[in-house]
Amino acid sequence: MDDEREAQEARHSGTGTVELDGVVAVVRELTTRLHRGLPGRDPAELVSLASSIEDLSRLVDHLQVVTAAAMDRGRIAAEVSDSWTTPEGDIQQEYKNTADYLRHRLRISRREAWRRIRLGSTLSPATSLTGQQIEPELGVLADSAARGLLSGQAAQTVSMAMKRVQGCGTAEERAAMESALTEVAVSQDLDALNVVASAWINHVDPDGTAPSEQQKAELQGLFVRRKYRGLHRLDIFATEDQFETLMTALTPEASPRTGQCAGSVATATGDAAAAAGGTCVDLEGKERAVPPDPRSHAQKCLDGLVASCRIALASGQLPAHGGSKPQVLAIIPYEQLSERVARTAGASSGRSQGSAMLTFAGPTPARQIRRLACEADILPVVLSGDGRILDVGTAARYFPPHLRKALIARDGGCAFPGCTAPAPWCEAHHIEYYSRGGTTGTDNGVMLCGFHHHLIHGEKWRITIRKGVPWFVPPTYVDPFQTPLRNTFFHPFRRPLLSG
Repeated sequence: MDDEREAQEARHSGTGTVELDGVVAVVRELTTRLHRGLPGRDPAELVSLASSIEDLSRLVDHLQVVTAAAMDRGRIAAEVSDSWTTPEGDIQQEYKNTADYLRHRLRISRREAWRRIRLGSTLSPATSLTGQQIEPELGVLADSAARGLLSGQAAQTVSMAMKRVQGCGTAEERAAMESALTEVAVSQDLDALNVVASAWINHVDPDGTAPSEQQKAELQGLFVRRKYRGLHRLDIFATEDQFETLMTALTPEASPRTGQCAGSVATATGDAAAAAGGTCVDLEGKERAVPPDPRSHAQKCLDGLVASCRIALASGQLPAHGGSKPQVLAIIPYEQLSERVARTAGASSGRSQGSAMLTFAGPTPARQIRRLACEADILPVVLSGDGRILDVGTAARYFPPHLRKALIARDGGCAFPGCTAPAPWCEAHHIEYYSRGGTTGTDNGVMLCGFHHHLIHGEKWRITIRKGVPWFVPPTYVDPFQTPLRNTFFHPFRRPLLSG
């Protein structure tokens, strides 16, 4: 009898895929009919239909995560650990891990693939090396999820809460927490579950047990998250020494030197230094209010960190990667770099057309690349229509080192009125854009920090050269009279040059 039962179970397990394929076909046909017939249905019938669909989705959620976990366990146990199989069953070496395979096969994100694998590992039983079955880590939660009583999001919330209290409290407290949270997940919504989960975490771990060095080492890292409203998101978990290094790198931008420098200079020079410390003067030498910096503290911190990275990249001291020194690589067609597309197309909006490609960020508006190109090495590459390389030129730097040094000697740092960013944080900018016929020289260049470089490329402020010195003309909403301004922070002893 036992042999017959085992054979029967083997037959059923082998036909499971075929049976599920039949279910998918039935559900697909049912979905088509319901989609066409939903308008005009009775409200009570719609409520019942929504409830049934939700029950079905919960079962599907559970099957997704436990199947992903089973695939991961099977892959780890395979003789060739870096292999997986094609739909035909052939071994191949093209996927580094199960998440990459699921991403390709199921067309889901890598983050979603890892979520399924980790949650499924918590909810599904495993098999030991001796062939014995190991019960799920969260048995109560796994049982309710297998019966379709809670959603995948609810199971994820309970699982994450239980991980937060690992090693905290007693085993009885943790078991009671799992049972209570599972009951809430079955009977209430996610908002209520989050509140109860936070309360249980505070109850089991009221003091927030300090993590060990090993736990901190496992948690630390820089994590690239999905884009949010067009911005790339990075989460950083750093140790004390790493945090200190990062804060030291970004502090000069987040906390300008205005007060200290202004005080020391003013004491020594009196009226001659009154213009220092982040002030500016007009053509007649009269002090003017510094244009306000609209950036928040968080934005200044980010600008400071990016500026430090740019300094490191420009130094050429970073370890080589792929045979060359690390550098920001952007690919853009010549006509878009020179804005020829916008002119020849007769665009009435005044905005540049096209996009470029960055190595990590992907597609990027061409206007951002044009700003980077002010201090870039431009390498011309001629491609055929089908992408074949026809010719490669030599890199030409827009502002060579000797011209940059001359601009630093003249401007000291960022030349924008009132800015205190030092020269290493700045970029050389073409006043008349190179793409519009501007020359590369000191009479057409100015040092700008990253923030004000971006602001100037917005083309609301104008820069004019008077007797070899850059003056900034504000837009009318800043100064209706558009009085030219000059930064005096780096050269407090110089008298302004009068117009004439």
